[in-house]
Amino acid sequence: MQVLFHKAELTNLEVNPADVSLPIGAHVSLMQESQDLVGAYVTIPSRWPFGIGGEKSIRLGWLDPSVSPLICSVGVDLAQLRVRVVEIVPSHLSESGIASVYVSIWGAGQDSRKSSRSYRIFSDSRINESSAVPARESLKTH
Repeated sequence: MQVLFHKAELTNLEVNPADVSLPIGAHVSLMQESQDLVGAYVTIPSRWPFGIGGEKSIRLGWLDPSVSPLICSVGVDLAQLRVRVVEIVPSHLSESGIASVYVSIWGAGQDSRKSSRSYRIFSDSRINESSAVPARESLKTH
């Protein structure tokens, strides 16, 4: 896997990261919503005792519109990408007063795909070859 984007911003956040206790390193799933929009989803564990209610998947926001077309043009399935939260800026620390979430996106690029050609280390003729002259006969002198 190789880095496709070191740090891409999520825009139009639908939830406050502090309200859902979003940690750094959380797994994010990407889903293509329309031609140019890619939604970023995160799974939140249940806050009830004994896991009552189960996990739920919520849309955290949208992938930056400048990054979305590039991700979709890579030619890989969005489910095969490794997306993690790398930075969270709370609203009280940002200049705009709005929280920000940044993700890194990893995937198999076109250069790193395995080729269909296979290379052989040993040839069958050299390994399975029986020697034409036995070793003892070659040592004898006439």
